[in-house]
Formats: sequence, C-alpha cells, structure tokens
Amino acid sequence: MPDPDIRSQALSMLAKRALTRKELRDRLRRKKFPLAEVNQIVAEFHDKGYINEQAIIEDAARLGKELKLQGRFLLRYELRRRGLPEAAVNAVLDQDYQPTEEYAVARTFAEHHAAKMTETDSAKKLNRLGAALQRRGFDVEVIQQVLDELE
Repeated sequence: MPDPDIRSQALSMLAKRALTRKELRDRLRRKKFPLAEVNQIVAEFHDKGYINEQAIIEDAARLGKELKLQGRFLLRYELRRRGLPEAAVNAVLDQDYQPTEEYAVARTFAEHHAAKMTETDSAKKLNRLGAALQRRGFDVEVIQQVLDELE
C-alpha cells in the first residue's frame, strides 16, 4: 500500500495541470518517493481516469493549431517529449490537424509576424519569416508556399 503522502502529492500535481503518466512519474521521483510506489500510484490514477492522455493530445493539438499557431512537427515533438505514445499522437494529429490545415495556420502566423516587422528590405523580411515559421515547426513545403505567396 503506497504512502498516503505520495497519493496526496500526486493528486495535488494533477489538480494544477493535466499530466501524462511519464510526467507524473518523473515529478514524484524527484520528490524521492520509491519507484515501486510511484508506479503503483501512476497505474492506479490512470486506471481511475485521473490521467487522460488522449485528452491531453487532443487539447494540445487544438491549442497548437488555434492559439499557439504551431506546426505539426513541433506539436508532435512536444507531445512525444511528454511521454505520449507516437501512434496516439499521430492518430490525433492526422484527424484533428490535417496537413492541409497547416498551410492556413502558417499563413496566419506569417501575416501576424510580418505586420510586426519594421524591415524595409523584403529579402531580409522573408528570411526572418522563414526562420520564424521553421521554429514554429512548420513543414518546409508549407513554409515555401507561404513565403512565395507573401513575396
């Protein structure tokens, strides 16, 4: 039976933010709880539905597309870093963030970013826009298409 303190710590962590199994396990291990108890609590909380990794993936895809204006590559990278299964991440991105939508998101980001730029040299402006789009995780073809259209 796990220590009651580990249970309350885990609940407190989950109350603040939706965490994946990996994230909860890592945070509890940093608190120096024994690995066996940590694994038991993580499994129990996952079974009870306190950890819903599918919802985390869906929320991240929606926020990345609509608010953060991120490309599919960056979203996939961030979700995989959080310990989410690649197959589940790819399935949600393929369903909720189609490659065809990526162009519209990239275009929106580029328009907002270009409006803030004060450079008069269009080549310099396009280079900076391309670099910004790349940092946002957009595909090379999408970046090229957006830059060609803005030229």
